[in-house]
Formats: sequence, structure tokens, C-alpha cells
Amino acid sequence: MRNPYLSPYLDSNDKTPVWDGFVYMYNDKYINHPKNTFLGRVPIQIKGKTVRQNFRDRIKHSIDLIDLKAYESEGGSIFVVVLIKEDFSTEIYYKELLQLDLARLIKKSKQKVGEKGVLNLRCSLKRRDY
Repeated sequence: MRNPYLSPYLDSNDKTPVWDGFVYMYNDKYINHPKNTFLGRVPIQIKGKTVRQNFRDRIKHSIDLIDLKAYESEGGSIFVVVLIKEDFSTEIYYKELLQLDLARLIKKSKQKVGEKGVLNLRCSLKRRDY
């Protein structure tokens, strides 16, 4: 189900440094949103992964410390992982990474590896609701 107040824009070339696109937010339901109804945007990072096992309710995925810092600089992000099975069935998982979440995760990461270290932080994601 699409939300009429949201408009996604996702890059297809994957050449952007951190994000794969944005979800633009508006205060109206028009299909072609006028500029004066724009409220803001939320950055999105999308990862894909091929799996063999059955889909679960929650998964874990690595996020680099440098990416967490970039998400924090933008005020937060939505992190999306699409699992793809060999039969091409898919399941979408996501996590809202709000500024308070990011500050906590960055602090935790720095304690483990230091300011300049790279840490693959395991982040729990939940399955998209239908």
C-alpha cells in the first residue's frame, strides 16, 4: 500500500557515496506534489543479499562506523535490506536509524575500535509489515 504523503526517489546507478535515495514527505495527497507542500526528506540506504534459508521475522546486517556517522550528519536514515532467495522470492527488512539511535551506536562502536577504526556493527532489522 502506497502512502499518498510520501514520494520515493531511489538512484539506480549506485554511484552515490552513502545513500541510495530519499523518501520525500509532503503535507498533501496530490499525485504531483506542489513545492509549497514539501516537508522534508529522509535518506535511504538499501542493501541486497542472496540467501538460501527461509525468511525470518528479524535479521542482522553489518553497518560500517563511517556510514553511521554519515547517517547522523543527515539527521537519521532508513536502512533497508532486501533478502533474495534462489527462486527470486524476496523479503524486505528495515530499521529506522534516528539521531538518538545513531549517537548510541556510534558511541558503542568507538568504545570497541576507536575513533578511526572500521567496525561492522551488527544491526537487528525487522520484517516489513503487509
